[in-house]
Amino acid sequence: MTAVASCASPPAWPKVVERRLYVANKSGLTIFDIGAGHKKLRRIELPETGNFKGVCVSVSLGRLYVTSYAKDEVVCVDLATERIVWRKSYGVYGDSPAITPDGRTLYVPFRHDGEWWAVDALSGDTMARIKTGRGQPYENDPIKDFGPHNTVCSRDGRRMYLSAMTVPYVFVADTASHRVVSKIGPFTRGVRPFALSDDETLLFANVDGLLGFEVADVRTGRVLHRVEARTPAEREPQVLDRAPHHHTPSHGVAVRPGTSEVWVSDDVYGYLYVYDASVMPPRHVADVPLFGKPADQPKPAWITFGIDGRYAYPSCDAVVDADAKRVVARIDTSERLVEVQFEGGRVVRAGRR
Repeated sequence: MTAVASCASPPAWPKVVERRLYVANKSGLTIFDIGAGHKKLRRIELPETGNFKGVCVSVSLGRLYVTSYAKDEVVCVDLATERIVWRKSYGVYGDSPAITPDGRTLYVPFRHDGEWWAVDALSGDTMARIKTGRGQPYENDPIKDFGPHNTVCSRDGRRMYLSAMTVPYVFVADTASHRVVSKIGPFTRGVRPFALSDDETLLFANVDGLLGFEVADVRTGRVLHRVEARTPAEREPQVLDRAPHHHTPSHGVAVRPGTSEVWVSDDVYGYLYVYDASVMPPRHVADVPLFGKPADQPKPAWITFGIDGRYAYPSCDAVVDADAKRVVARIDTSERLVEVQFEGGRVVRAGRR
């Protein structure tokens, strides 16, 4: 009997996904292997950079972008070669940018100019400028600087959400026309970090002077609820340094991907507080202490989640297991970090700051 060669395909082995955490600190990027317990891999030095304000990644181009205040530049890094592709200066005091999901357009706020610049992510060429203004300093308040600050892109890439320090609104820009088409608010004071629900119906905003956050309806622009967090009473006598890192008690808010959990920072007493936003007003469900011992004085000031929401990264050298609601590792984090996933050395997914 003649043997017949099998034409069946070989078994499809699952692709190996490498998960890296890129942390902008000092004068470059530190890379950690998330799958290996956040083991430190190496450093990428970026000469003549530092005082980073934001970070984002283009999956389609395989590039990472940081705003560096050392020379007031946007710096573009190729993730395959780990070399700088271009570095350019635009306006004055580039702050926290965001990128469209197709990885083609950066929106970069310039604090002292009162505007955002839309920038071609491939070339660094300017595409448009979006004016919002700068706001005004408060009376008898330590916040001395103000202007365009934080940027969040919608999941479908059609809208950019823009906030400026001391301004009690979040502006909504259309990415096709590069124009502001609406605004959300007014909030009770100027908006600091903010986050969107997964379905883009709710916006959660830190506002100046509030330990906690406010909730707004994205469609109507109305502010719905003010959520005031409470520091556990036993913690208060343990803390001697009671100066908030950014002159406001909560400078960190994030929605855990795939869930209705809203996480908010306590920058004075070193906690993350977790709320269930499937009910309104959001319901407090957990306190996550970020200190190892009572004498520690961490000041988180930002929260970033990994892509799948398993880990939260506050900007005080901690990795938090989001299911267990506890610190599981200590690494050198910052306010500017992002997860990037690779298959066969190619960028396939990236998180958001």
